Amino acid sequence: WTVGKPWNWTFTEYNLIVESTSPVVAAEVDPFHRTPDFNRLNNHSSFPVNARLFQPPQPNADTYSIGYRPLIDFSETHGAGFGATARGRYIMNNHIAEAMVKFWPEVIADPRGETFVDGIDWHFGYSRLLGIPANGLRVQGSIDKHLGIVENRAGITKSFNKIVGQQRYEKIVSLTVGHQFRESDQGFNGVIEALPGRLWTSGNIMSALIEFVADGGLNSLRAAVEFGGPLDNPSDPSAAIFGSRASVITVEGGVGRTNGTFTGKISAAAEVGNNDLVFQKRRILGSAPLESQWRNPASRTLSSALFGQLEDIQFSPVSNRGPVAYLLGDYFNATPSGFGALTGSNLVSANASISAAKGPASAELFAGIGQVWDIVDEFETDRFLADAGLGVALDVASIPQLSRWVDQSSVLSNLQLTALFPVWASDPQRIDPTDDKFEFRWLLGVKVAN
Repeated sequence: WTVGKPWNWTFTEYNLIVESTSPVVAAEVDPFHRTPDFNRLNNHSSFPVNARLFQPPQPNADTYSIGYRPLIDFSETHGAGFGATARGRYIMNNHIAEAMVKFWPEVIADPRGETFVDGIDWHFGYSRLLGIPANGLRVQGSIDKHLGIVENRAGITKSFNKIVGQQRYEKIVSLTVGHQFRESDQGFNGVIEALPGRLWTSGNIMSALIEFVADGGLNSLRAAVEFGGPLDNPSDPSAAIFGSRASVITVEGGVGRTNGTFTGKISAAAEVGNNDLVFQKRRILGSAPLESQWRNPASRTLSSALFGQLEDIQFSPVSNRGPVAYLLGDYFNATPSGFGALTGSNLVSANASISAAKGPASAELFAGIGQVWDIVDEFETDRFLADAGLGVALDVASIPQLSRWVDQSSVLSNLQLTALFPVWASDPQRIDPTDDKFEFRWLLGVKVAN
């Protein structure tokens, strides 16, 4: 009988003769799913695709898996947003592709808008692995526009795996070239209400980042050199106040140990940048630079949605860059001359913590110390700020019941919520003139990597 539709370059029919010592009572065609009839895409496509709505991509050797879904968003400055997103992936995380388009009707309809594009956001990214995953070379590129900020990046990453003693380290060397600018007066401001929409410089900034990372879990080391500058001369107020350069050197590391339920960790960082560093790259004590907050989808979405209520709910992105207590101070109602306490071109910091985790939830005791400054000779040992307290955190991406949705959402996959209680601060006057060193304080946040 005819087994399957033949390929064009073969005979028109295959005749199969079955010999059996007893009558045949049943037959199963293609029990191992090796013929084209199992997946009809193979009959007409050289690149078989399996696209599913509201499903994350499932890497498969036989098909390229794509998950797609609609999306909705809200921003205090942009209104309600609507769009669609899709993610594609091949086996072993090869040929990773992402696409997103979002429309902000309120911005599109605003007669004060400069162009129709002001009300459209997008993300298109592609990553391909060359070689084996453990020691392969990955090339990637992305073009992004979110909340008035545009960034285009391209890079290569080389991975090495090495075992030192009983510790396995993943070493990564990468080179990334980037271009960014603010194309709208409604640009992303993070949680800072000064210079609304204009903290991010409007100039075209080009930069190159060379980075080395050795990640052994609790033990890690990172060294990065970023150098760059403007392609033009921005005329907006932020450039006049904060500068237009984009070069920063970063060295950071951490060590940790686990004993039963508890994990202890100590980390330190030192960062040196141009004295006239653009604001989106300026270091923020207790938090991450504005560009890191913008690149993190969870931080960007929450900061923009809650922008009008930030002071009331005491929300801020947080990072392991010294004390977090001072984010409760004039950070929310800062003036250009008042940024000195929290932001600068240079930073030194150290953090220590003891934590215990139960599934995706954790609790910790923490302490932090650090200092930021703009000019090298402004560094003084008596200008360090410190704090200590306790906190709880929830890693949403680790909740098993949400795994299906986490794999479809860049916001959920980067969402680490935290509530911090810095009950001791070395200089409480920087937070509130009426505060004592020991005071009940609280801060809601989302964790962001630098």
